[in-house]
Amino acid sequence: MNPPPPLPSQNIPVPLPKKNGFFAWLSKPLVMVCAMGLLGFLAIAAFIGIYFLSARDFTPTTAQKACIVTADELANEFVMTVDPSAETWSAQRYLDGSMEIDYEYDDPSPSMIYINCSLSVDASVSDAKYSFGGYWQGMKLGTKIGGGASVDIETATHIFKWGDASRFAFLKSGGSRYALVFVTRKGRKVFYLTIANALLEDPAEIDAFLQPFLERFDREHF
Repeated sequence: MNPPPPLPSQNIPVPLPKKNGFFAWLSKPLVMVCAMGLLGFLAIAAFIGIYFLSARDFTPTTAQKACIVTADELANEFVMTVDPSAETWSAQRYLDGSMEIDYEYDDPSPSMIYINCSLSVDASVSDAKYSFGGYWQGMKLGTKIGGGASVDIETATHIFKWGDASRFAFLKSGGSRYALVFVTRKGRKVFYLTIANALLEDPAEIDAFLQPFLERFDREHF
């Protein structure tokens, strides 16, 4: 895919002995705190910059691509014509050994079928938990920005569950469902999926459709 100032104190402070130059500036506690905070922020920003600049593109293997829900796979469930030019793939490995594969299908035809399927493998389980929450919150923010008040999110986790943690939802417009959203985490692996304008609603059909992708993702080494 993303918290009123305190009332002035009536106590008169005791003035500190004067110092000259740079050290006098640093002797002010508030300035020191601000400076330390700025240095900390710059250090974090530098780390994030190095982290993302270290990303290396790679080409997913056939087995890795088989873990992704693509337009060709969806065509086995729906009568639809797949336009290869509407597909976008990206894959990156990062400095800490984590990786992400992202697939998007944005059909410009009147069918307007849309798919976004992403896989990530994080360096640790705790990182994967953040990724899991990030995908979900990113979806909610994107839906709010893109659809505004006209789009509702119908949480339906009972429809389909998998892995150590998962969330399932339908997106609705005008009271009608038009898209499904699913995100799950198992260990260090996170799987995210949105499908719009080609809707599966029956729990048994959803289970039969998603299980093969998730099982392959679970087995695959990245």
